[in-house]
Amino acid sequence: DVGVLQAIVGATMAMTASTGQGSHTPPSLPSPPAPAPIGGFSPAAASSAAFAFSIFLALTSLLVLGASRAGRRMRLVSKPWRPAPFLLMPERPG
Repeated sequence: DVGVLQAIVGATMAMTASTGQGSHTPPSLPSPPAPAPIGGFSPAAASSAAFAFSIFLALTSLLVLGASRAGRRMRLVSKPWRPAPFLLMPERPG
């Protein structure tokens, strides 16, 4: 990083010296980025937590739907609301 900054400063000084403009003071360097807070959540941790929570919700909803289907199958068969139709067809020999 320092070598890149020195190269940029040298190039700008050479450009101003060749054109004859500006003073001989070097330009101010940009301030370094602020350090990350210690112990805080990073965006990657937050997105992975959100992804895990969405998977948890999806699996929970599948479990609820599966439990309702299993409950319907395990329910005792109730008496039908109408009797089955009866058809008498006598069989004739020959």
